[in-house]
Amino acid sequence: MTVDFSNVANKYHKLGVNQQSAGVKLINLLTLCGSESVIDIGCGNGRLTSLLAKLTTGNVVGIDISKGMIKSAREFLPRGRFIEGDIETLPLASSGKFDVAFINSVMHWFRTPEKTLKRIQQLLTSSSCLAVQTPLKTWCPELQEAIEKTVKTSQVSHAYSNYHCPWFHLRSADEYVEYFKNLGFNVGYAEEDSVFTELHNPLKLWDLFESGPAHAYFDPNNFSAPMPANLPATFKTVFCSIAEGMAINNAEYKRAFFILRVA
Repeated sequence: MTVDFSNVANKYHKLGVNQQSAGVKLINLLTLCGSESVIDIGCGNGRLTSLLAKLTTGNVVGIDISKGMIKSAREFLPRGRFIEGDIETLPLASSGKFDVAFINSVMHWFRTPEKTLKRIQQLLTSSSCLAVQTPLKTWCPELQEAIEKTVKTSQVSHAYSNYHCPWFHLRSADEYVEYFKNLGFNVGYAEEDSVFTELHNPLKLWDLFESGPAHAYFDPNNFSAPMPANLPATFKTVFCSIAEGMAINNAEYKRAFFILRVA
């Protein structure tokens, strides 16, 4: 998982509204006694980690690959322990076990999801739970339409002919249930739902793009040829023009929630 959100760390609480609202719902699905140890994988700016910390006196640990996000998290929750690192490669042998592992809007960024989820099992006991929220394959049809139209335009199509999408998505909660079972998890809870973001103006769609997808579409590691230096600026100009022409009032965000235990 090489994506780095450092450049939006200071404004992510405003940009990542859908991700954070999903995280709050995921927290509310947990049944905690008040002394559990928690690890927040892909903790971002620590705002959700701080909500988890209010529910337990146990150790609370956050991991994120982004230096800027970890800095924000440490400022936001001084009592938490925050580790800058990649969960896909970070040594876990000395990390100990946790009662709860929390993964919100992160799993789709795993480059090797099966291997990484197996690694995360090392952090769990038979009584631990793994709470997961992840977007579905059609995660935001309105935003996906704007992106697809943008990458097909003459201004950026050549660059995106060399682009490889890094995301891992399945189509439904049912598909994820089978996926998790095959990896050795018992699924105690599974649900998919949608939330709608009101677009006060068409350019609000750009904020949704910048909150997450931009970090895939502007990552040089996702291109098989050198990414043009001016691509982000050109993309934004074209995208915003397309968004203005789409006349969309709302954007739907489709997501799935799971509470898992090691089988």
